[in-house]
Amino acid sequence: MATWKDVIRNVAPALGTALLGPAAGAALRVVSTALLGKPDATEAEVEARIANWTPADELALRTAEQQFTLGLLDKVTAAEEIDAGDRASAREREKGLKDWTPQALAVGTFGAFFTLIFLMVAHAIPPANAQPITIFASILAGAVTQILNYYFGSSSGSAAARDVIRRIAEGKK
Repeated sequence: MATWKDVIRNVAPALGTALLGPAAGAALRVVSTALLGKPDATEAEVEARIANWTPADELALRTAEQQFTLGLLDKVTAAEEIDAGDRASAREREKGLKDWTPQALAVGTFGAFFTLIFLMVAHAIPPANAQPITIFASILAGAVTQILNYYFGSSSGSAAARDVIRRIAEGKK
């Protein structure tokens, strides 16, 4: 038997998915507002409304899902703009001060990462050291990714994906 959350997931997949994760409270407020006109309805009230489902409820839920998705995209965009501004500020600081420290750290990190990878491939890792070495390699891999983002920027693919999602949410193709 389908639960009320299954119905939401079928009609408004983004809201249905959000109901299962850390954004469940926000998603429930959106669903509650769309179906009952109040943001603080209980799950039981939402379930009772879905038991008496109408086509108008489906339309309201789909519209609410679009607004929910656009709101999330706006928050992601704002966070990415802050990150981009932070990177730009760090780059300007480096240029203005002619500071060699970020470059030295980048070269050192890349050197340590590739040296560790070479040693891991060329030599057997003693079982007692496998976990600490793997953790250290993971930390270095994360640092290398941050260095690449600092010097070359993050992928423009994420911006393109965000635009596609926004067009879909707005009902455009």
